[in-house]
Amino acid sequence: MPCCSVELLESTKEGRNINRHYYTKDEIDAQVERPVVQKLFELLKFSKKSSLFLQARMKPML
Repeated sequence: MPCCSVELLESTKEGRNINRHYYTKDEIDAQVERPVVQKLFELLKFSKKSSLFLQARMKPML
């Protein structure tokens, strides 16, 4: 997968598209199966259930 898309930049005239890749459903499906992504999903599920994370979300930001 290329790091830059000059063609996308030229066609959209959107500067941030130079470093943006638009993933296909097949690409997403393949990446979701990676062990590291599965572990990240586990951490997200844990953080949603954990009282420590809940308390941190409830504290006002200054």
